[in-house]
Amino acid sequence: MLAKQVNYIDERVLSANGTWENLLPEPEKLAGLAQLLEHGNADEHIKQLASRPDMALLLTFIDLLQHSNAQFNQFVARHLDHFYGEVLRFEPLSESADSAHLVMSLNNVDMLTLPAGTQFDGGKDAEGALLFTVLMK
Repeated sequence: MLAKQVNYIDERVLSANGTWENLLPEPEKLAGLAQLLEHGNADEHIKQLASRPDMALLLTFIDLLQHSNAQFNQFVARHLDHFYGEVLRFEPLSESADSAHLVMSLNNVDMLTLPAGTQFDGGKDAEGALLFTVLMK
């Protein structure tokens, strides 16, 4: 957790006086606060914790930081689109099928010919659907 690594500076002596670890709630409660920020719902104990002035300030900072991060990410995406499209004049490639080189080891077999259309496990896509690699030749 980052709070263990960030020093707390005592304003009276202007030197490190511990870390922020003891000032923040436990990780489970922080997860509840994050859910409150993201979805707007949490149990009564988390809502009470969020109503403390120090936690309200922290949650407000995190919420505002998310907005600036989103704007910055949009800026970066627009910059990349401009750079590759306008400056370098790259054109998007047309769609093409994926290809893979498969290496197989044969146990107790000297030679084996696989017919076209043989399917191999290709893992899963982002939605969890199974993917297959099909032998073309």
